Amino acid sequence: MGDILIDKNSREIFNYSNSNFPLEIWIDDYTTMTNNILQYHWHNDFEFCLLLSGEIDFYIDKNKIPIRKGEGVFINAGSLHMGKLTSRGDSALMLVITFHPSLFLIKDNHSFYKKYIQNIIESKIIGGKINSNSVIGAILIDRLKKLYMEHCDKQIDELLLLSSLFEIWHYFLKYIDTNQVIEKILSHKQEREIKDIIFFIQTHYSENIVIDDIAKYAKISRSECFRIFKKFTSKKPIEYINNYRLASAARMIKNSNLTITDIYIKCGFSNASYFGKLFKKKYGLTPLKFRKHFNNLNAK
Repeated sequence: MGDILIDKNSREIFNYSNSNFPLEIWIDDYTTMTNNILQYHWHNDFEFCLLLSGEIDFYIDKNKIPIRKGEGVFINAGSLHMGKLTSRGDSALMLVITFHPSLFLIKDNHSFYKKYIQNIIESKIIGGKINSNSVIGAILIDRLKKLYMEHCDKQIDELLLLSSLFEIWHYFLKYIDTNQVIEKILSHKQEREIKDIIFFIQTHYSENIVIDDIAKYAKISRSECFRIFKKFTSKKPIEYINNYRLASAARMIKNSNLTITDIYIKCGFSNASYFGKLFKKKYGLTPLKFRKHFNNLNAK
């Protein structure tokens, strides 16, 4: 998969191919993503990821988790997360297993769901790293690979897939009993504010955004908006906004026939030389040379 789509709450717009069996498994190729970044988003689903090749830095809320080949990560439902290719690698393939908690909702057995599923959703756990340093960790990673192979086998039925998923959840609960997990440090209010800020930028980046606009939308003060940017992104607001605009411009340059002028205007830049300067600083090429480079790659 490539870049993702989000809704007005920065929640990923995601539709299961079978709504009666909400489980999807795929491979994310970070080289196909703009800036090699999986942008911040969240969803109401559980997610297990396993890195098949390369190196990435994964973030859950603002917690950085370096992931290397053979390691994985768990993301709890509702947790903000993102990933990006490290500077030490030039490619990364990530196995992603996403499923809705309702998959574990056994008819007339709500006590089971509350004990093993709802307790995780409502806990302070937002996610954590999975590695094979322990016996349980090694088994869990092996079971994630096994589920992927079963999913690839079109002869395998849903009952067997669900059985494997229950087994994964069994070992996952054992794993978090003995391994460090990441717990919430953000209040519900802070989490809502961050999601509002991200959504506003991602939907208004083509406009002349000022900090007061963001603060007003998130229902916070101007000073609080600056504090959130510093704490969550380690960037100034204009730097974060311009990075998002440049990523959008790069995607348009690669995937459309729009002129460079049309693109920089659509991405919220009003000055061609300023856009060109920022673009070259970030990508090492002028916008025209950047387009020519990718056209040459596609022609091969």
